[in-house]
Amino acid sequence: MRRILPWVTAILLSLSSVAQARERAPAFPQGTAVLVVGEVTSPPKTRLGEQKMQVAVGLEHTDYTLHFFGAQVLGVNGRPLDEGDFHHGMWVRAEGRIMNDSRRVKVGRLQVIASDRASLARSALLPPGQEQGYITSVAGTRQTIPEGAAASVRPSPTVIVGRVGQDYHPRGLAMGISVQAAGTEWRLEFPEEARLIDRQGGAVSADQILPGQWVRVLGWRTDDLRLRVARVEQIGKDAALRRSSLYRVGSPLGYAESVEPSGLERITLRGIVRKVDAAAGYVTLRTPDQREHRIWLPAAEVTVLHRPGTHDYRAGDEVEAAIVMFR
Repeated sequence: MRRILPWVTAILLSLSSVAQARERAPAFPQGTAVLVVGEVTSPPKTRLGEQKMQVAVGLEHTDYTLHFFGAQVLGVNGRPLDEGDFHHGMWVRAEGRIMNDSRRVKVGRLQVIASDRASLARSALLPPGQEQGYITSVAGTRQTIPEGAAASVRPSPTVIVGRVGQDYHPRGLAMGISVQAAGTEWRLEFPEEARLIDRQGGAVSADQILPGQWVRVLGWRTDDLRLRVARVEQIGKDAALRRSSLYRVGSPLGYAESVEPSGLERITLRGIVRKVDAAAGYVTLRTPDQREHRIWLPAAEVTVLHRPGTHDYRAGDEVEAAIVMFR
């Protein structure tokens, strides 16, 4: 009997921890629109004609069942997939609604974002810090990074090679435009300092970029499928893309991925804070040469020189800003 007790205790503790994990996972009511990103733990059983699979989400590896009958199903490259193309260890992104069980989701759109964990780090469809996956409710048509993650994670440097959407208008850059890449639509936000250039680095005017053209976009992912633009490089029409070094035979519909550290550089500026716009997320800094620079806080570390260790800066403070920039 004494030998059995430790085993019984261990089993009870294990069951208790599982129950607690399930309690910590969000339980959305039926009909809630959700976004799910997770790892495939049980692929569809093709011999049974299944169009459902299980994915693990979060640190607790909570299982959710994705029912994707009639859904748009895409691979990493944006091309259609069927149930036989999924395997254990894949990572997927699903948009859908909670069914009559809070762990079941009726999916409308399903896309593979990585073939395995090794390639997950390159995916632009997973926020940094969310490498265990997540589920979040969707407000209308706007998907957002979970609030807890968004508050603690810096925007990630991202590169997109895609086609300019039909909503593009040169005079409407301030309102944002869309770019289609690998079957996914990204929304671009243009700050004043965003640059438009050609492949040789020469300046391009906004009216030279036309709907349907291919572009290479470098920017900072600020929310789900939203990018704050640093630089847009004009590529041109389909033939121009195929002739360029940016073309990938396996990704003819474009691609979006995280930028490698080699594509970034770090610079340091010292100067006086002229303006703090907390709502927009930037500080205006005047350097000793009397030039003003807009410093986006999520992509920079700002230190107040006469109050080291504090981030409570205000107009008039002398600061040092360490900024991450694209090469």
